[in-house]
Amino acid sequence: MQTVLGHGITREKLIIAKLLDAAILLFSVYLVIIATAFIAMNTESAVVIDTPSEEERLKCDICGIPLENPFMLSSSAVAPTYDMCAIAFEAGWFYRSCK
Repeated sequence: MQTVLGHGITREKLIIAKLLDAAILLFSVYLVIIATAFIAMNTESAVVIDTPSEEERLKCDICGIPLENPFMLSSSAVAPTYDMCAIAFEAGWFYRSCK
């Protein structure tokens, strides 16, 4: 038995109406985002982000020591032998500390 809320509207119809309202709202927001993106792509004054090169992007400074990249190996089971350290350096690791 369906619950009638008034004027022949059932709870199921009310739920469907609310879901449709939400779907229409989301679709409208989606259209605004797409329109904004097209406007931004077609304007001459679009913001240009200058990204650094691969080498510049990895450079960092730790405690005043400049490093080419932040990838370092410590003395551990990951790199106990020279061969394993050599593989790490070939893969792009920058520094290894020994004890």
